[in-house]
Amino acid sequence: MKWWAALYLAAILVYPFQMEECPGHEVPEEGAIREEAVGSTGLHLFFFDSDGDGQEDRALLYRRDSAGQLEMWPWLYFEGVDAKTGLAEEVWIDRGEGGHCQDIVLYYKRHVRLR
Repeated sequence: MKWWAALYLAAILVYPFQMEECPGHEVPEEGAIREEAVGSTGLHLFFFDSDGDGQEDRALLYRRDSAGQLEMWPWLYFEGVDAKTGLAEEVWIDRGEGGHCQDIVLYYKRHVRLR
């Protein structure tokens, strides 16, 4: 196989799995304050401090795939989480489940209880 064909094939395989940077919906690779399994559903919440005050104010919900691994992209984004009450101001959903900005839409705007 020619080197350019191998490079092209690698680019095709890798490109769809790259997360876009979506303003307001950035996905941190590390730094979760805590992780919480949601019963035995295979769902996991990761809580973050996005404003640096030491309080949880953001949560990302991930699902496990058929192999038991966490998926690459969050399924739900909980924004404006109140650390004391556990309520989120907004919930955004990734309808395409691929981390593309155009698929992340507002799902619910009110207080959603996380705990």
